[in-house]
Amino acid sequence: MEYEVKKGKKGFVSPIRRLVFPKAARRAAFRSSVSRRPLHSMPLYPPDYLIDPQILLCDYLEKEVKFLGHLTWVTSSLNPSSRDELLQLLDTARQLKELPLKTTAEQDSILSLSARCLLLTWRDNEELILRIPTHEIAAASYLQDDALHLLVLKTGTAGGPCRGTEPRGERGEKGLLGPRVGPEAE
Repeated sequence: MEYEVKKGKKGFVSPIRRLVFPKAARRAAFRSSVSRRPLHSMPLYPPDYLIDPQILLCDYLEKEVKFLGHLTWVTSSLNPSSRDELLQLLDTARQLKELPLKTTAEQDSILSLSARCLLLTWRDNEELILRIPTHEIAAASYLQDDALHLLVLKTGTAGGPCRGTEPRGERGEKGLLGPRVGPEAE
């Protein structure tokens, strides 16, 4: 006599499997129940990947990325054009468990680019992660390490009164070249 193997339904997860693999069951159920909207995007062509400036002035562009994290303890003396310094910083952050060692589907996010700001939202529920006004970006670096393509942004904090409302004696001390970068700005 031949026994037929029963194939379970795709939507059903056994209670034992839920106990043994709790995260896997949740992820499978979560992914199947969420439908993702198409991104507001356009094709970019090599070698320059240029975007028409009018699109960024009047509209925005979205790209899907994986969000690794936001480091607030980086000093302002970090040279963003130095590959070695950036890789050393990433390794330090991973050792301190501030950045993940591997990327997962839970880190999927949307980077929205416009002339005014960069918005970073989670891909599934579109909750805001970061909003960085363009004038607060001090430097941007691109790294390719193994299979990862990393975009590192060095930003300043605008934590103070508006420049127009400051007393005149403090203007020279704070500087008019832009916001200070790093923990010294606080």
